[in-house]
Amino acid sequence: MTPQPRLTAFRLRLPAPLAVVLLVAAWGLASLAAAQQIPYTVQVVALSDRDAALNVVGDLLRQGFPAYVVRSTSAQGDVFRVRVGAFANRLAALRYAEAMPQVAGGQPVPALAEAIPPGITPLAPRLLLEEPMAGLDVRLLRVGGELVVRAQQRTPLAPADYLVLTAGGGVERLSAWQLSEDATGARVWVRDMPLWPDTWREEPEEVREGYRSSFIGLVAERLDLAPEEVEAAQYSAGTGVPHLVVVERVSPGATEGPELLGLGLPASGMTPSGPLAYLGVDPELLPGLPDGV
Repeated sequence: MTPQPRLTAFRLRLPAPLAVVLLVAAWGLASLAAAQQIPYTVQVVALSDRDAALNVVGDLLRQGFPAYVVRSTSAQGDVFRVRVGAFANRLAALRYAEAMPQVAGGQPVPALAEAIPPGITPLAPRLLLEEPMAGLDVRLLRVGGELVVRAQQRTPLAPADYLVLTAGGGVERLSAWQLSEDATGARVWVRDMPLWPDTWREEPEEVREGYRSSFIGLVAERLDLAPEEVEAAQYSAGTGVPHLVVVERVSPGATEGPELLGLGLPASGMTPSGPLAYLGVDPELLPGLPDGV
């Protein structure tokens, strides 16, 4: 069975109608003096039980949130406050809190900071991406350990552009209906595969047809399908060029091409995350379209 992909979604607020500007604070080591200059944090929950508070912190850390716990002492006993992050102003803390899921039935809220561990104090933010995205559906995702901006045209419906923000500060651009990472760390995507060569405009019909027939035969062989089944799954994608919707997996450091996992059936209906039905792969194991903006 194909490992189920992992993918986390965050809300992305657009600061302007024509562009998405992504500022990411680089979380790293800083001095305690710097930590004390940060006035705001996000309070998640306050508990009287230390172990319960530590369990909440562990859950948040596993989800990627920079969580910590602060103890307050009063006449009624100790209170353990679970908090996340460090922010230069209340508005930044409020926006972060609003984007977080509820914890223990309560919504995280901004709070004045105290005793923030230096390891989560933010350094100066830097601009990672500025991209025109007027009229597009835009979502900020975490795929594996990387932040990804997903932008998609809905009318007419087309595959999404995935802008993967790499650790070195670069941007990797991919076109796909879905993009995720499975439990082995391999990248899994659902994408359109053209059945004509890139030079199809200059090629005669017999060259285009030979190219298409060869591709269909290869896909049928790798998925143990009849060529007629693959032929029936092709669609024009609105460009006149025949395409297949394929599910592929690329393992880290792989020297060979992607591993073909399945074939989408556009005739079953097309959604923003691709076809409703597939051959060779259970669509329930694919992440679909995660929540976002």
